[in-house]
Amino acid sequence: MPHRVSSFRPSHIMDSLPSRLDSLRPKTVELMRIGGTPGLSLGATHQGTQVYFASYGYRDVE
Repeated sequence: MPHRVSSFRPSHIMDSLPSRLDSLRPKTVELMRIGGTPGLSLGATHQGTQVYFASYGYRDVE
């Protein structure tokens, strides 16, 4: 059987992470509604570098 070189690149996964997390926005908002959470901040880092940050909802509910 010939040796096949994989095109899998870990950096490709990290490059697509922001768009994949953004696609979860509707589910995140729905879970916040169900749980009664007024606001949420979500961040991700890779090897010490911030690769994603998003805020949902409200900072102050007063």
